[in-house]
Amino acid sequence: MARATRPYYYANNDLSNLAGSSDINFEYFSGFSKEQKIKSIESMHREILAKFNNAKILEISKASTNYLGQKLSAFNLTLNLNNGLHDVKASVERFFQGSKKFQNGGPFEELFFDYTLHPKRYERLKESGDFIGFELFGKSYSTTPTTYFYDWLYITALKQNKALAIELSEYEFFTDIEFNPKKSFSCQAKSIALFLGLQKEGILEQATKDADSFLEFYKTQIKKDELFSLFSTS
Repeated sequence: MARATRPYYYANNDLSNLAGSSDINFEYFSGFSKEQKIKSIESMHREILAKFNNAKILEISKASTNYLGQKLSAFNLTLNLNNGLHDVKASVERFFQGSKKFQNGGPFEELFFDYTLHPKRYERLKESGDFIGFELFGKSYSTTPTTYFYDWLYITALKQNKALAIELSEYEFFTDIEFNPKKSFSCQAKSIALFLGLQKEGILEQATKDADSFLEFYKTQIKKDELFSLFSTS
């Protein structure tokens, strides 16, 4: 029987760490099918419920059995951003992947417009050399803290999708079966916990009024050892 350890997230009352997390060990069902992922989600949630009786848990991924969790997948959650001429609408994942810059290419804005291109399997993302940063519509974004840019996109999208954001208040814990901290760094469940933490503290609008304000806020949320962690590709 295979087992895995993954984090689950929740809104914290600690201003220095608004997105709380804890690890949970559970029976893991390997495989890429949705059925296998659902089994792993259910197993993970059972272990969380064993610690927190009657906890309200929401899986955030395309594999979620909850319609809200599916809609909040970064592949489905849409975001409107202005490129200086007009608004551009695409999923959070498309904006994130398309903004990556590499030694030999990028950013790849075609991902914002051409839905025949898969935002994570696009060949140019894998064939352009070492990752060097993010650039979106001519503006560069910091790569430290490592999850800053992803969280900025995701939280901005949540602010725009108010009906979905309101439904989040019904849940206490958030998981993402697709997220493996050994292989990636950005996690949509963590972004949601941070959003709710900001909201509960009444500083959501102040901290996220623009990307620069969010960066200054974000730096206060990251432990020193995380600031200097190696940057890996999500």
